[in-house]
Amino acid sequence: DIFQDVAYRTRLGHVLESLLKKNTSEQSADVAFDFSKFTMERYSHVVKHTHTLCAIYLPVVSSLSTVGVTEEAVHGKVETFCDFIGEYVQAKKDYIRCFGSSESEKEGSDINDGRCTWLILKALQRCDSTQRAILEHNYGTNKTKETTVQSVYTELNLKSVLEDYRQQNLTDVQTFITDNFTSENKVKEVMEHLLTSTHAELNL
Repeated sequence: DIFQDVAYRTRLGHVLESLLKKNTSEQSADVAFDFSKFTMERYSHVVKHTHTLCAIYLPVVSSLSTVGVTEEAVHGKVETFCDFIGEYVQAKKDYIRCFGSSESEKEGSDINDGRCTWLILKALQRCDSTQRAILEHNYGTNKTKETTVQSVYTELNLKSVLEDYRQQNLTDVQTFITDNFTSENKVKEVMEHLLTSTHAELNL
């Protein structure tokens, strides 16, 4: 059953997310934050199992099943497609939660909560030793240190990195649709519509 499978996998995702989250009550600026558990592979796994499966894949595959598209091979390709979409959507949400957007103020607390986000992962990939030290002693501590981490993100121009990711993601998804879906059963049309509407919704 699709619903039971997604529910089970979503619970597993939340467990992994909780394991990655730092216990900030024990974190001090005098002790370097341990980023060793923060990897893009684990981030992708959390995004897929806490967000993509229930928010994107389940509605799509349920709708397709309702109109008779029940082939497992097709559903597998749809899941891969949703993974592409879901990971970019979460990266964009991570950015908005940290910096806000033209339409909303910042509302997240990922930095002081010590969460594994797209922003911190990209910062760790691009920072020099001085910037890493700043991140290690200010991430996951308290609200007053948040702007210090944000300043490193800005220095590393992560907004531009996110835009590059958007462009690459769009290209990759369009290529995936062309290579894996035909016009039969309107699956290709559904995928193209979902891609367009998702990007439009995020003002991309």
